[in-house]
Amino acid sequence: MKRKFAKRDILANRGCYSEEQITKLLNQFKSPIHLKTILQNTDVPLKDKFWFLFAKCELDVTTKIELSYELAVIVSKIYNNQYPKDPRVNNCLQAIRDFKTGKITRQELRTDAYAADAYAAYAAYAAAYAADAADAAAYAADAAADAAAYAAAYAAAYAADAADAEITDELISKTIEFLKL
Repeated sequence: MKRKFAKRDILANRGCYSEEQITKLLNQFKSPIHLKTILQNTDVPLKDKFWFLFAKCELDVTTKIELSYELAVIVSKIYNNQYPKDPRVNNCLQAIRDFKTGKITRQELRTDAYAADAYAAYAAYAAAYAADAADAAAYAADAAADAAAYAAAYAAAYAADAADAEITDELISKTIEFLKL
């Protein structure tokens, strides 16, 4: 996993940020920039931190799945309070647990009803709390087995961005703890 970045690396991997936006943000930091610094920065939305973490930090598939699961558990409380009769988020979490413990295969996670529930749940999850749910839904719809967890975490980040700061802080703290940063 990549933990430190030169400013030129971040500039080259800036996602949807303009060169001007990223340069202004980078002026706050001394190079190299540690991943923990990026995660703790309050000027970057949580969803963008998770995009960078999952897309640019070279996490292996297992780490993506395990971290996503941990983050999804944190934000599942929000969804369950909002939609107490909708089991899809809990079904998704169960599918991830089943995959982690070997009860279902990667192929089953990709093709079974578990996967359909997972994608639907996290698209719905994002829709409940995010202004731009279409983006999270697109990630979920395009997800392969290793990206299913990413879609969950990304949608969770959308949800947390729209939720209270306490949940956002808990997600960042859990990520830093999980990755031992």
